[in-house]
Amino acid sequence: MTAADADLLCEAAAEIDRPCATYRRYSGRMMFGKEVAAVVLGDLSDLPAIAARAARVDPGLPDRLRGLKTDNLGLQLVAYIPTAPADAPARGAADDCAPEAA
Repeated sequence: MTAADADLLCEAAAEIDRPCATYRRYSGRMMFGKEVAAVVLGDLSDLPAIAARAARVDPGLPDRLRGLKTDNLGLQLVAYIPTAPADAPARGAADDCAPEAA
């Protein structure tokens, strides 16, 4: 997942009133420090509706989401692709898990 994909997913989530935030530098289990873009969701069951909504804007998105993994964050979960290129530079000092502006 690219940073643009994460942004698109959160925009789609906002359209259907589901919580979503981008995480620009997530390093998941067994990634040994590699950082990728990710999205933080309230519930895994929201992902299909969010992805379907985002695919209306970018039909290639579902193919790019193959290999998606999730980690539990307690009350939320993070979705990411461990093999994605690290192409997501930080947008600012406080961008780690900062929700997109509504």
